[in-house]
Amino acid sequence: MNRRPLSNGPEGDCIALDKSFAVDEAGNDSKIMWLIAHIGGGAALLWIAIVNGYPLLHPDSGSYLRVGTELHFLTDRPIVYGLMIAPFARIAGLWAIIVAQAFLACFLIGATVKTITGRRSAILLFLSLLGLALFSSLPWFVGQIMPDLLPGLMALLIFDILFAPGGGTAWRRWWPPVRLVPLIAAHLGNLPIAAALTAIGGATAALRRVPSIRLRVGRAMLAFVAALIGLRCLNLIGVHRFTPSIESNKFLAARLFDGRVGQPVLDGMCRAETLRLCSVRAMLNDPRRAQPGQDYLWEDIGDFLATQDVEGLRAEERILVRRTIRERPLAVVRLALAGWSEQLIDARSADGMVPYPQEKQVMRQIRVHFPQDEAAVGTSRQQRGILQKLAIFPDRLLSLVIVLLTPFLLIRAIQRGDSVMIGLVSVVLATVLINAAVCGILSVPADRYQSRVIWLLPLLGALALSRRPQEARNA
Repeated sequence: MNRRPLSNGPEGDCIALDKSFAVDEAGNDSKIMWLIAHIGGGAALLWIAIVNGYPLLHPDSGSYLRVGTELHFLTDRPIVYGLMIAPFARIAGLWAIIVAQAFLACFLIGATVKTITGRRSAILLFLSLLGLALFSSLPWFVGQIMPDLLPGLMALLIFDILFAPGGGTAWRRWWPPVRLVPLIAAHLGNLPIAAALTAIGGATAALRRVPSIRLRVGRAMLAFVAALIGLRCLNLIGVHRFTPSIESNKFLAARLFDGRVGQPVLDGMCRAETLRLCSVRAMLNDPRRAQPGQDYLWEDIGDFLATQDVEGLRAEERILVRRTIRERPLAVVRLALAGWSEQLIDARSADGMVPYPQEKQVMRQIRVHFPQDEAAVGTSRQQRGILQKLAIFPDRLLSLVIVLLTPFLLIRAIQRGDSVMIGLVSVVLATVLINAAVCGILSVPADRYQSRVIWLLPLLGALALSRRPQEARNA
């Protein structure tokens, strides 16, 4: 005789619904609750953009949008981020980009929560995301059309690859390195950061005798190599040069000019021969210019040299950088150390979130390719010059407090034999230090460069406080 399933009828439906929200024997919340935590947390991370009335824009946002709207190939930066956001922009507009970024941030933070706790904890994930939305710099980068969100997420992926519990399906082992590839390739500064994090995190995991550490480091290194080769191949297709960077020497020369280190070398070169760079010596040596290197990159100096022989100019920049390092090594080291130390403390949310004139590329992109958004952009808080007033929470102070507490977190983790927490502390601290080194040495220190990763510190604090003794023992 056939029996009717117990789930039929009103009472059976209630039982089935209760089970869909239940906690299993391993302490995992249901997948529905886990999804709800992602949706709620993602919405919280979007609050800055929602209050602004439009996604946050930066002058460089226009360059990345051009990749998808005009099939424009960028020579001063990778096109990878532009390729990543192009489908969202074309199909559903700029709001779709930041919704995707919010989901990506929630997904990777959720993976970190699972690695730390060993289970799906929907409440912990939602509270962590809500705390980050209210008390960190993260929502400023989730809601921004820029790749600045990605270095922090890249650090979480590397942590996951190196310290997540072993076993599981092939998908669980391979989705982190596959996802890591475009994050590394999205910005040239991500290459040295990823390499250093893999080395430091891998050494920490090896010292803690994490299982299968060689395979884990191998997967992270494979992602790095794939990103590097991918950048080379894209530049080979775009400008017929098999190199990861087309104009890196231009940016290095600008950094040397900003520090007043490259000018004496250029003066000596110009006394010996006639160079294209000699035509702008007076402007570079002008004491009234606070940042002659930035003027060289973006303002009148760069505009003048844009009319010159590009390949010849690139060769001169390469020679200038090499000669400056060779002839003035101590000055270069002092400049690098000063930039690193300055960038460590330069971090403020809303940096660059100011109104932009109509002639900027980003405003042209909106006007030409997203005309339906012109009204929303014009009435946004950013264009009215009042968006920065929302940056009222001292996230830098909170991050400093957590940095001062990290020795105690590390000591407690060592005492417990908690390899996973040791790994998270190591990767987060390394990210903060290395990001400051890369940005402060290779470019002029700016608040947004360090602000883009310090949200990892509040996340570290929240996960350390929620770490149970039994979870540490099982690590």
